[in-house]
Amino acid sequence: MQALLAVTIYVACLFGYHYIYFFVTEFTGRNTKRSRMHECIGTWFENVLNEDEHLLCVHQIRNLIMALTFQATTAVVLMGILFGFAGITGVIPEFPVIVEEMEIPVWLMVLTLIFSVLNFLLSLRNFTKITFLIRSSPQSLEALGEEKPACYLQRLFVNGNRSYTMGQRSILYSMLVLTWFMNIWVFIFTTIAVTIVFAYKHDI
Repeated sequence: MQALLAVTIYVACLFGYHYIYFFVTEFTGRNTKRSRMHECIGTWFENVLNEDEHLLCVHQIRNLIMALTFQATTAVVLMGILFGFAGITGVIPEFPVIVEEMEIPVWLMVLTLIFSVLNFLLSLRNFTKITFLIRSSPQSLEALGEEKPACYLQRLFVNGNRSYTMGQRSILYSMLVLTWFMNIWVFIFTTIAVTIVFAYKHDI
């Protein structure tokens, strides 16, 4: 019962809180720190296109891609260590899979890291698109996105940044699972406390 409670709170904090915040920021028009950041990004793309600073944009995006690639590699390495540590490769072919209570945190870490890698790949896809499309003609971009070129590039960046944020947060939350091995209530408290800090700081 405690394990079910812990997993439920973990999922609610990682997925529930973050995706609700993304929805509030991107689709309801609420004035949040993240929505103001999106407006700044939109004006940055307008300046890049108007002042023909395409090369600067590509360099900055590539710096972001390098950081993204490093973090994705870190997640894959951690996942490989966990696979070996838990002997999961020997369990996967056996159905039905019976998970012991102390194996739950290990599986939770593995699944969270897999989710992290998938988000990094989605983020990489959007950022790479920007580096190619930034040199396209305004007419082509407008026809492609059916909106102003700067708005279309802004949307690609926002989508990539959302996935990048979830990739980063998934690595962080997977590390929080380590507190489960100390005590399950410590894990629950730590997960809730970290989420409250994020909510208070609006730091996403």
